[in-house]
Amino acid sequence: MQQPNRFSVIETAHRGIRNALSQLSLQAGATDYTNPAAVALLKERTLELIALLNEHAHTEDTLILPLLDGKAHAGAFHDREEHEQIHRQQEALVALLERLQAPGLAPEAAQALGRQFYQDLSLVHAAHLHHMIEEERGSQVMIWQHYSDDDLRQVQGKILQKLNPDLRLAWMRYILPALPPADRQRMLAIQKASMPPQVFEQLEEMAMAS
Repeated sequence: MQQPNRFSVIETAHRGIRNALSQLSLQAGATDYTNPAAVALLKERTLELIALLNEHAHTEDTLILPLLDGKAHAGAFHDREEHEQIHRQQEALVALLERLQAPGLAPEAAQALGRQFYQDLSLVHAAHLHHMIEEERGSQVMIWQHYSDDDLRQVQGKILQKLNPDLRLAWMRYILPALPPADRQRMLAIQKASMPPQVFEQLEEMAMAS
C-alpha cells in the first residue's frame, strides 16, 4: 500500500518502539532466569520500556487521536481500546518478573516462569507491531485527509514541550539508531532547537555511539 510522502506525528516514535521491543526480546531470550542479577537487569529494562510505551499511548490518546474526534470516531476509539488491551498485557509481564524475584524460588520454577515471560513478551511485541501498522495505515491516513503538514508539526511541537529532558533522552536512545541518516540529522536539529545545551551534548554523544 503506497502512502503519500507526508509528515507523520507517529512514525518516528514507532521506529523507536520497534527497536526497543526487539532489543528487549533479544535480552529476554538470552537471560538466565535462575540468576537474580540477570532477572533484575531484565526487569529494569522492561520497566523502562513500559514507561515509554505508556507515555506514547497517553500522547496518542490526548494529542493525536483527538484529531479524529468527530471525523473518524470509530478509528480513534479502536486505537484507544487497543491501548488499554496492550496495557493489561504489559502489566502481566511485570507481574511475572515480580514472581521471578520471589525469595527462595527453585531453579526449575524460575526457568518455567522465564519461558512464560519470554513467550508472553513475544505476544506483547506482536500486539504492538500489529497495532502500529494499523495506526500507520489507518488512523494516520485519516489524519492526513483533514490536516496539513504544518498542522501536524504544531502537534509535534506540543508533544516535545511535554517531554522532560530525561524522557527525551530515553526516547532518543531507541529512535536515533532506527532512523535513516538524513532523518537522524533532522531529528538532531529539532532536538537542538528545543533542548538545553548540556542535554543536547548528551544526545550528540548518544548519536555518535549509535
